[in-house]
Amino acid sequence: MFRIVTKEGGLACTHYGSKHDLPQVVRLAYQDASNLGVRRIFHAGDVTEGPAASGYRGHQNDAKFPDMDNMEDYAVAQWPRVKVKVDPKNPLMQTKMVLNENGQPTYQEYFVKDGEAWLQTDLIDGNHDCWAKQEIGHRPARSLALRMPDLL
Repeated sequence: MFRIVTKEGGLACTHYGSKHDLPQVVRLAYQDASNLGVRRIFHAGDVTEGPAASGYRGHQNDAKFPDMDNMEDYAVAQWPRVKVKVDPKNPLMQTKMVLNENGQPTYQEYFVKDGEAWLQTDLIDGNHDCWAKQEIGHRPARSLALRMPDLL
């Protein structure tokens, strides 16, 4: 009656831009996930370390960058770019970012029927990311999605 159609993976707290981030471990996790047949990753927040001037007392000592521009540039450079193999018997749903008539990003779904596709990630802002929203109205997850539309 039931059959497994897909596998998903999850992670959180990558904290790109922290002096303690581990991008090489995240890349390895994505590669392992791909090798195990995972077809989509869900990131539960804290994609970035957040603005150095916000957060907890002493947070500026834990951030590699004082500003969000450099932190997001770093996150884009470090983001895992991993492909997954698509079995023609089990097409892979992907999303493509498009802008609506108001210039806001929305997503369209489509299927990859064979070959390879990017291991895409769905993500949300965590509390570190939300410090930027609280302080300056900026959402790092949205910014990263606009910069890496094939991956996020």
